[in-house]
Amino acid sequence: MKKKKLNLRIEEELVNGLDQLAYLENKTVSAVVREAVVNHLRQHELKQLPEHYNPLELLQSLGFSELIFWVYEKRFEPANTDEMFLYWNLIDIIEEIQINPIFPDTLKAEFRKVGRELKVLTDESDYILDFSFPESLNYSELAYFMYTLRFGDLGEVEIAIK
Repeated sequence: MKKKKLNLRIEEELVNGLDQLAYLENKTVSAVVREAVVNHLRQHELKQLPEHYNPLELLQSLGFSELIFWVYEKRFEPANTDEMFLYWNLIDIIEEIQINPIFPDTLKAEFRKVGRELKVLTDESDYILDFSFPESLNYSELAYFMYTLRFGDLGEVEIAIK
């Protein structure tokens, strides 16, 4: 694999730490940094689409309908009153949205707002009385996406509801 040179600026304390670690592990500083970057990227690796992934299946699922209904419900009643298993299911759906090519990046970002709050809540170390995402979520963008998904830009049926 072809390698490319990367220059970066970091604090002197980090450089000293890298030098010490490289010495202890009998490696070059470059090797230590490369290994750290590879490990970090592996931890944050995005899910890959399955070979025969159909992006429409998510949109036609009951789970997706539940997510949309729940997000709109929280717009008017942001209280945390649902069961934890629902939140876990919603997180799974939001994670699938992140890899689904049909969703625009702007809408993926909107759903990440929701997912972040749900993850904090399901972490069990924090408790949210009221969700704050309804105050900042772009509901107009969500509504436009749902409309164009169903009817296209010309008002013609694009996706049939099962």
